[in-house]
Amino acid sequence: MTTRTRRKIPLLRVALNTYGTIFLLFLYAPLLLLLVYSFNSNTINMAIWSGFTFDWYRSLLGLTTNLGSDAFYLESTDELLASVKNSLIVASN
Repeated sequence: MTTRTRRKIPLLRVALNTYGTIFLLFLYAPLLLLLVYSFNSNTINMAIWSGFTFDWYRSLLGLTTNLGSDAFYLESTDELLASVKNSLIVASN
């Protein structure tokens, strides 16, 4: 091995590790943001944080919540569960 080749290998490894880290952040950052904002209590604009709540998950399970009627974009939990089922079917194919 020449001296030049020995210098390229660590540089290539650093570049590959950097690329891999950026790639994984690009994939998982939106999922983490969705998870964080799923606990937001703002019923109109979900991008503006107004407090922490489990009400969205309670409504999904059919439990009582403090959410107003303007917070529901789907007519029922059955429609939401049907859409989740369809998404899982498409994702598995």
